[in-house]
Amino acid sequence: MRVRTAVTAFLFQAALIGAQGIKVEDIESTYTLDGNVIYIDAADDGTGGFQEDRRLRCRDNTVPRLTSDKKHVACCLNGQNLVGNKKIGFECCAEGHDRVGTAATGYRCCPTGQTFDGQVCKEKEKVEKSCENGKILVNGECACPPGTKEMEDGTCEKEECSSGLETGKCYEFTAENGERLNFAGAWGYAIGPESKSRRSGKFRFCKDKECAAGLPINPSDLFYMQDVHGNPRTGSNPNSWLNKAINGKHIGKTRDFSKAGEFSISKWPCGKYCLSGFEAGLGIACPAADPSISFYENDKQACMRFEITEVPCDIREDHNNCIWKNNADQCCGGKVDCSATEL
Repeated sequence: MRVRTAVTAFLFQAALIGAQGIKVEDIESTYTLDGNVIYIDAADDGTGGFQEDRRLRCRDNTVPRLTSDKKHVACCLNGQNLVGNKKIGFECCAEGHDRVGTAATGYRCCPTGQTFDGQVCKEKEKVEKSCENGKILVNGECACPPGTKEMEDGTCEKEECSSGLETGKCYEFTAENGERLNFAGAWGYAIGPESKSRRSGKFRFCKDKECAAGLPINPSDLFYMQDVHGNPRTGSNPNSWLNKAINGKHIGKTRDFSKAGEFSISKWPCGKYCLSGFEAGLGIACPAADPSISFYENDKQACMRFEITEVPCDIREDHNNCIWKNNADQCCGGKVDCSATEL
Protein backbone atom coordinates (compact mmCIF):
# COMPACT_ATOMS: atom_id res chain seq x y z
CA MET A 1 0.00 0.00 0.00
CA ARG A 2 1.32 3.42 -0.98
CA VAL A 3 1.80 6.00 1.76
CA ARG A 4 1.91 9.56 0.47
CA THR A 5 3.03 12.56 2.50
CA ALA A 6 3.10 16.29 1.83
CA VAL A 7 0.70 15.86 -1.06
CA THR A 8 -0.50 18.86 -3.05
CA ALA A 9 -3.55 18.04 -5.16
CA PHE A 10 -4.22 19.74 -8.47
CA LEU A 11 -7.77 19.23 -9.64
CA PHE A 12 -8.05 20.23 -13.26
CA GLN A 13 -11.54 20.78 -14.61
CA ALA A 14 -12.58 20.23 -18.21
CA ALA A 15 -13.70 23.85 -18.32
CA LEU A 16 -10.08 24.96 -18.14
CA ILE A 17 -9.21 23.17 -21.38
CA GLY A 18 -9.06 25.51 -24.34
CA ALA A 19 -6.81 27.42 -26.67
CA GLN A 20 -5.94 30.01 -24.06
CA GLY A 21 -6.92 28.51 -20.68
CA ILE A 22 -5.13 25.16 -20.42
CA LYS A 23 -3.23 24.58 -17.20
CA VAL A 24 0.00 22.62 -17.47
CA GLU A 25 2.30 21.05 -14.87
CA ASP A 26 6.04 20.55 -15.43
CA ILE A 27 7.64 17.15 -14.87
CA GLU A 28 11.21 17.57 -13.73
CA SER A 29 12.21 13.94 -13.33
CA THR A 30 9.66 11.14 -12.75
CA TYR A 31 5.96 10.44 -12.86
CA THR A 32 3.57 7.59 -12.12
CA LEU A 33 0.35 7.26 -14.13
CA ASP A 34 -2.63 5.62 -12.39
CA GLY A 35 -5.83 5.85 -14.39
CA ASN A 36 -6.94 9.51 -14.46
CA VAL A 37 -4.38 10.47 -11.81
CA ILE A 38 -0.70 11.19 -12.39
CA TYR A 39 1.80 11.46 -9.52
CA ILE A 40 4.59 13.88 -10.43
CA ASP A 41 8.23 13.83 -9.28
CA ALA A 42 7.55 11.48 -6.38
CA ALA A 43 10.57 10.65 -4.21
CA ASP A 44 11.01 7.33 -2.36
CA ASP A 45 10.95 7.96 1.41
CA GLY A 46 12.81 4.70 2.15
CA THR A 47 9.76 2.91 3.58
CA GLY A 48 7.96 2.12 0.37
CA GLY A 49 6.12 5.45 0.42
CA PHE A 50 6.65 8.72 -1.45
CA GLN A 51 7.54 12.21 -0.30
CA GLU A 52 7.03 15.65 -1.84
CA ASP A 53 4.53 14.17 -4.28
CA ARG A 54 2.43 16.34 -6.60
CA ARG A 55 -0.78 14.81 -7.82
CA LEU A 56 -2.83 15.77 -10.86
CA ARG A 57 -6.36 14.32 -10.96
CA CYS A 58 -8.36 14.79 -14.14
CA ARG A 59 -12.16 14.98 -14.04
CA ASP A 60 -15.16 15.38 -16.34
CA ASN A 61 -14.14 12.95 -19.08
CA THR A 62 -10.58 14.23 -19.23
CA VAL A 63 -7.39 12.22 -18.90
CA PRO A 64 -3.74 13.09 -18.24
CA ARG A 65 -1.82 13.78 -21.47
CA LEU A 66 1.95 14.31 -21.67
CA THR A 67 3.85 16.24 -24.30
CA SER A 68 5.95 14.11 -26.66
CA ASP A 69 9.10 14.87 -24.65
CA LYS A 70 7.40 13.77 -21.38
CA LYS A 71 8.30 17.12 -19.75
CA HIS A 72 4.79 18.56 -19.32
CA VAL A 73 1.33 17.21 -18.44
CA ALA A 74 -2.26 18.50 -18.56
CA CYS A 75 -5.81 17.16 -18.66
CA CYS A 76 -7.21 16.71 -22.16
CA LEU A 77 -10.33 15.17 -23.63
CA ASN A 78 -10.18 11.67 -25.05
CA GLY A 79 -8.68 11.70 -28.56
CA GLN A 80 -6.61 14.80 -27.84
CA ASN A 81 -2.87 15.27 -27.30
CA LEU A 82 -0.97 17.90 -25.36
CA VAL A 83 1.12 19.91 -27.86
CA GLY A 84 3.24 23.04 -27.76
CA ASN A 85 6.04 24.35 -25.56
CA LYS A 86 6.69 27.15 -23.05
CA LYS A 87 7.55 29.61 -25.82
CA ILE A 88 4.30 29.32 -27.78
CA GLY A 89 2.11 27.90 -25.03
CA PHE A 90 0.29 24.60 -24.76
CA GLU A 91 -2.99 23.29 -26.10
CA CYS A 92 -4.97 20.06 -26.22
CA CYS A 93 -5.27 19.32 -29.93
CA ALA A 94 -7.04 16.51 -31.78
CA GLU A 95 -5.05 13.72 -33.39
CA GLY A 96 -3.30 14.91 -36.53
CA HIS A 97 -3.13 18.52 -35.34
CA ASP A 98 -0.37 20.79 -34.03
CA ARG A 99 -0.33 24.13 -32.20
CA VAL A 100 0.91 26.58 -34.85
CA GLY A 101 1.01 30.27 -35.65
CA THR A 102 3.18 33.25 -34.78
CA ALA A 103 3.45 35.81 -32.01
CA ALA A 104 1.64 38.28 -34.29
CA THR A 105 -1.24 35.98 -35.31
CA GLY A 106 -1.53 33.96 -32.13
CA TYR A 107 -1.52 30.17 -31.90
CA ARG A 108 -4.24 27.61 -32.51
CA CYS A 109 -4.65 23.90 -33.23
CA CYS A 110 -4.43 23.29 -36.98
CA PRO A 111 -4.03 20.15 -39.12
CA THR A 112 -0.43 19.03 -39.26
CA GLY A 113 1.37 20.83 -42.09
CA GLN A 114 -0.90 23.90 -41.99
CA THR A 115 -0.42 27.24 -40.29
CA PHE A 116 -2.68 29.81 -38.51
CA ASP A 117 -3.04 33.30 -40.03
CA GLY A 118 -4.86 34.88 -37.09
CA GLN A 119 -8.32 33.83 -38.28
CA VAL A 120 -8.21 30.43 -39.96
CA CYS A 121 -5.96 27.45 -40.53
CA LYS A 122 -4.48 27.41 -44.04
CA GLU A 123 -1.95 25.55 -46.16
CA LYS A 124 1.60 26.78 -45.80
CA GLU A 125 2.86 28.74 -48.77
CA LYS A 126 5.49 26.73 -50.55
CA VAL A 127 8.81 28.54 -50.53
CA GLU A 128 11.14 27.49 -53.32
CA LYS A 129 14.37 26.36 -51.70
CA SER A 130 17.36 28.31 -52.93
CA CYS A 131 20.78 26.76 -53.43
CA GLU A 132 24.25 28.26 -53.20
CA ASN A 133 27.71 27.50 -54.58
CA GLY A 134 26.41 26.62 -58.03
CA LYS A 135 24.13 23.83 -56.79
CA ILE A 136 20.66 23.10 -58.15
CA LEU A 137 17.52 21.55 -56.64
CA VAL A 138 17.29 17.81 -57.24
CA ASN A 139 14.32 16.09 -55.58
CA GLY A 140 14.05 18.96 -53.13
CA GLU A 141 17.72 18.86 -52.14
CA CYS A 142 20.64 21.02 -53.26
CA ALA A 143 23.13 19.09 -55.39
CA CYS A 144 25.89 19.81 -57.88
CA PRO A 145 24.71 19.86 -61.52
CA PRO A 146 25.47 16.89 -63.81
CA GLY A 147 29.07 16.90 -64.99
CA THR A 148 30.30 18.56 -61.79
CA LYS A 149 31.28 17.31 -58.36
CA GLU A 150 31.15 18.80 -54.86
CA MET A 151 34.48 19.93 -53.40
CA GLU A 152 35.45 20.03 -49.71
CA ASP A 153 34.39 23.70 -49.42
CA GLY A 154 30.90 22.90 -50.74
CA THR A 155 31.40 24.43 -54.19
CA CYS A 156 30.83 22.60 -57.47
CA GLU A 157 33.63 22.07 -59.96
CA LYS A 158 33.55 20.58 -63.43
CA GLU A 159 34.17 16.86 -63.28
CA GLU A 160 36.63 15.37 -65.70
CA CYS A 161 35.13 12.60 -67.81
CA SER A 162 36.70 9.16 -67.54
CA SER A 163 38.07 7.29 -70.55
CA GLY A 164 36.82 4.03 -69.03
CA LEU A 165 40.20 2.42 -69.71
CA GLU A 166 42.62 1.19 -67.03
CA THR A 167 46.06 -0.30 -66.75
CA GLY A 168 46.24 -4.03 -66.10
CA LYS A 169 43.06 -4.69 -68.09
CA CYS A 170 43.00 -6.37 -71.51
CA TYR A 171 41.18 -5.15 -74.61
CA GLU A 172 40.38 -6.21 -78.18
CA PHE A 173 40.41 -3.70 -81.07
CA THR A 174 37.78 -3.89 -83.82
CA ALA A 175 38.26 -1.62 -86.84
CA GLU A 176 35.49 0.18 -88.70
CA ASN A 177 35.38 -2.58 -91.31
CA GLY A 178 34.55 -5.12 -88.58
CA GLU A 179 37.98 -6.81 -88.66
CA ARG A 180 40.20 -6.97 -85.59
CA LEU A 181 43.75 -5.85 -84.99
CA ASN A 182 45.88 -9.01 -84.88
CA PHE A 183 49.42 -10.28 -85.24
CA ALA A 184 50.20 -11.42 -88.80
CA GLY A 185 53.74 -12.72 -88.38
CA ALA A 186 56.18 -10.97 -90.74
CA TRP A 187 53.49 -8.38 -91.52
CA GLY A 188 53.43 -7.37 -87.88
CA TYR A 189 50.13 -6.07 -86.48
CA ALA A 190 47.46 -5.71 -89.13
CA ILE A 191 43.70 -5.32 -89.50
CA GLY A 192 42.21 -8.45 -91.00
CA PRO A 193 40.37 -11.73 -90.48
CA GLU A 194 41.54 -14.24 -87.90
CA SER A 195 43.05 -17.46 -89.23
CA LYS A 196 45.39 -20.27 -88.26
CA SER A 197 48.31 -17.95 -88.80
CA ARG A 198 46.66 -14.82 -87.37
CA ARG A 199 45.16 -14.42 -83.95
CA SER A 200 43.31 -11.32 -82.70
CA GLY A 201 45.49 -9.43 -80.27
CA LYS A 202 44.51 -9.31 -76.60
CA PHE A 203 46.22 -6.13 -75.47
CA ARG A 204 47.04 -5.30 -71.85
CA PHE A 205 47.45 -1.55 -71.20
CA CYS A 206 50.45 -0.61 -69.03
CA LYS A 207 52.10 2.59 -67.86
CA ASP A 208 55.35 0.86 -66.89
CA LYS A 209 57.22 -2.40 -67.36
CA GLU A 210 55.68 -3.93 -64.22
CA CYS A 211 52.19 -2.95 -65.45
CA ALA A 212 50.75 -1.71 -62.15
CA ALA A 213 46.99 -2.25 -62.37
CA GLY A 214 44.05 0.11 -61.76
CA LEU A 215 45.50 3.36 -63.14
CA PRO A 216 43.29 5.41 -65.47
CA ILE A 217 44.35 5.86 -69.08
CA ASN A 218 43.62 9.44 -70.19
CA PRO A 219 44.36 11.06 -73.59
CA SER A 220 47.38 12.90 -72.16
CA ASP A 221 48.92 9.67 -70.79
CA LEU A 222 51.73 7.63 -72.31
CA PHE A 223 51.03 3.91 -72.16
CA TYR A 224 52.38 0.66 -73.59
CA MET A 225 50.52 -2.28 -75.10
CA GLN A 226 51.41 -5.85 -74.24
CA ASP A 227 49.94 -8.65 -76.36
CA VAL A 228 48.98 -11.53 -74.08
CA HIS A 229 48.95 -13.98 -77.01
CA GLY A 230 52.08 -15.62 -78.34
CA ASN A 231 52.79 -16.24 -82.05
CA PRO A 232 49.82 -18.12 -83.60
CA ARG A 233 51.61 -21.21 -84.88
CA THR A 234 54.15 -21.77 -82.10
CA GLY A 235 52.80 -19.88 -79.08
CA SER A 236 56.22 -18.29 -78.63
CA ASN A 237 56.81 -14.81 -77.24
CA PRO A 238 53.58 -14.34 -75.22
CA ASN A 239 53.24 -11.04 -73.32
CA SER A 240 55.47 -9.22 -75.80
CA TRP A 241 55.31 -5.46 -76.25
CA LEU A 242 54.18 -3.80 -79.46
CA ASN A 243 57.31 -2.07 -80.76
CA LYS A 244 58.01 1.50 -81.90
CA ALA A 245 58.29 0.97 -85.68
CA ILE A 246 57.93 4.35 -87.45
CA ASN A 247 57.25 5.97 -90.82
CA GLY A 248 55.80 2.99 -92.64
CA LYS A 249 57.67 0.16 -90.96
CA HIS A 250 55.19 -2.37 -89.64
CA ILE A 251 54.67 -2.39 -85.89
CA GLY A 252 55.54 -5.83 -84.55
CA LYS A 253 56.58 -7.50 -81.28
CA THR A 254 59.54 -7.00 -78.97
CA ARG A 255 60.64 -8.58 -75.69
CA ASP A 256 62.85 -5.54 -75.00
CA PHE A 257 60.84 -2.97 -73.03
CA SER A 258 63.20 -0.18 -74.13
CA LYS A 259 61.95 -0.74 -77.69
CA ALA A 260 58.25 -0.77 -76.75
CA GLY A 261 56.01 1.60 -78.63
CA GLU A 262 54.64 4.62 -76.81
CA PHE A 263 50.89 4.95 -77.33
CA SER A 264 48.11 7.39 -76.48
CA ILE A 265 44.36 6.96 -76.89
CA SER A 266 41.34 9.23 -76.86
CA LYS A 267 37.61 8.71 -76.79
CA TRP A 268 35.97 9.25 -80.18
CA PRO A 269 32.33 9.91 -81.10
CA CYS A 270 29.84 7.06 -81.41
CA GLY A 271 31.43 4.80 -78.81
CA LYS A 272 34.81 4.50 -80.50
CA TYR A 273 38.40 5.26 -79.47
CA CYS A 274 41.19 6.69 -81.59
CA LEU A 275 44.58 5.02 -81.06
CA SER A 276 47.73 7.04 -81.71
CA GLY A 277 51.33 7.43 -80.57
CA PHE A 278 52.35 9.55 -77.61
CA GLU A 279 54.67 11.78 -79.64
CA ALA A 280 53.90 10.48 -83.14
CA GLY A 281 50.71 9.76 -85.03
CA LEU A 282 49.45 6.30 -85.98
CA GLY A 283 48.21 5.14 -89.37
CA ILE A 284 48.21 2.53 -92.14
CA ALA A 285 51.68 1.29 -93.05
CA CYS A 286 50.96 0.66 -96.74
CA PRO A 287 47.99 0.02 -99.06
CA ALA A 288 46.63 -3.48 -98.50
CA ALA A 289 43.35 -5.34 -98.06
CA ASP A 290 44.43 -6.11 -94.49
CA PRO A 291 46.76 -3.21 -93.73
CA SER A 292 49.51 -3.16 -91.11
CA ILE A 293 50.05 -0.15 -88.83
CA SER A 294 52.96 2.22 -88.16
CA PHE A 295 53.85 5.33 -86.15
CA TYR A 296 54.28 8.55 -88.16
CA GLU A 297 56.51 11.38 -86.98
CA ASN A 298 55.25 13.91 -89.56
CA ASP A 299 51.61 13.84 -88.44
CA LYS A 300 51.29 13.71 -84.66
CA GLN A 301 47.50 14.09 -84.79
CA ALA A 302 46.96 10.97 -86.91
CA CYS A 303 45.01 8.25 -85.11
CA MET A 304 43.13 5.07 -86.02
CA ARG A 305 39.52 4.55 -84.97
CA PHE A 306 38.59 1.33 -83.18
CA GLU A 307 35.79 -0.09 -81.09
CA ILE A 308 37.37 -1.41 -77.89
CA THR A 309 36.01 -4.28 -75.80
CA GLU A 310 37.34 -5.38 -72.43
CA VAL A 311 38.17 -9.10 -72.44
CA PRO A 312 39.63 -11.41 -69.77
CA CYS A 313 43.42 -11.30 -69.57
CA ASP A 314 43.33 -14.88 -68.27
CA ILE A 315 40.47 -17.02 -69.61
CA ARG A 316 40.74 -19.37 -66.60
CA GLU A 317 40.02 -16.87 -63.82
CA ASP A 318 36.67 -17.38 -62.03
CA HIS A 319 35.83 -13.69 -61.82
CA ASN A 320 35.30 -13.79 -65.60
CA ASN A 321 31.83 -15.07 -64.70
CA CYS A 322 30.94 -11.50 -63.72
CA ILE A 323 31.47 -10.08 -67.21
CA TRP A 324 28.20 -11.11 -68.86
CA LYS A 325 24.62 -10.36 -67.89
CA ASN A 326 21.82 -12.92 -67.98
CA ASN A 327 19.47 -10.82 -70.08
CA ALA A 328 18.99 -9.56 -73.62
CA ASP A 329 21.75 -6.97 -73.26
CA GLN A 330 24.83 -9.14 -72.97
CA CYS A 331 27.36 -6.32 -73.21
CA CYS A 332 29.02 -5.19 -69.99
CA GLY A 333 29.11 -1.55 -68.84
CA GLY A 334 29.72 0.16 -72.19
CA LYS A 335 32.07 -2.66 -73.30
CA VAL A 336 35.15 -1.20 -71.63
CA ASP A 337 34.38 -1.74 -67.95
CA CYS A 338 33.14 -5.13 -66.81
CA SER A 339 34.37 -4.88 -63.21
CA ALA A 340 31.03 -3.92 -61.60
CA THR A 341 28.63 -5.78 -63.85
CA GLU A 342 25.88 -7.66 -62.05
CA LEU A 343 25.17 -11.25 -62.95
